[in-house]
Amino acid sequence: MIRALLDEIDDWCGTKPPRPFPPKKGGLRDVLISVAIHDLAAEVTDVKAREQIQSAAANVFGSAGRGLAG
Repeated sequence: MIRALLDEIDDWCGTKPPRPFPPKKGGLRDVLISVAIHDLAAEVTDVKAREQIQSAAANVFGSAGRGLAG
């Protein structure tokens, strides 16, 4: 599932596989991956681990989002 998501993210730049050129905005990939990780972490039954994973994903999201804005 994650590999398919990453392929979709990489594919938006329009290059053919193996896609030697990254997406124009590198932070976009980090934003989308952090959202996916945050969402997947909801499935973790250990509350402390889930909160730690979601907190880390939120930090990446914020940092990548600021990079896209600037």
